[in-house]
Amino acid sequence: MISPSRAQVAGQRALEVIPMVMEPESGFYEDPVVVLDFQSLYPSVMIAYNICYSTCLGKLGGGTKLGVMTDYNLREGVLPLMEEHLHIAPNNVMYVNQDIRRGLLGRMLAEILDTRVMVKKAMKEYPNN
Repeated sequence: MISPSRAQVAGQRALEVIPMVMEPESGFYEDPVVVLDFQSLYPSVMIAYNICYSTCLGKLGGGTKLGVMTDYNLREGVLPLMEEHLHIAPNNVMYVNQDIRRGLLGRMLAEILDTRVMVKKAMKEYPNN
């Protein structure tokens, strides 16, 4: 694992995809309003698509730069062999599927979510404690 310098971190490309959070507007609505509550949406997406630094293969057609590494290259002929085992994110970054390698972040997030469910269940069993 690389420990980048401040200059290397500053030299990385800016984020391309930023999540949008819309604050609700309070008031009276005559038409029906749908409230969507996605429990743990961000971690669930990370787990489902195996998005992790440990499963990242780089940007599709992105040259030889990956994060702070300036000379990152996949071996010739690797991508066609892995075509069925890749997920390509909307920003063209490639990640291997879980059947090839399960990401570290996905494993950690799954444990955290499982613990959260366990704690909520225990809280319901003992409501006065």
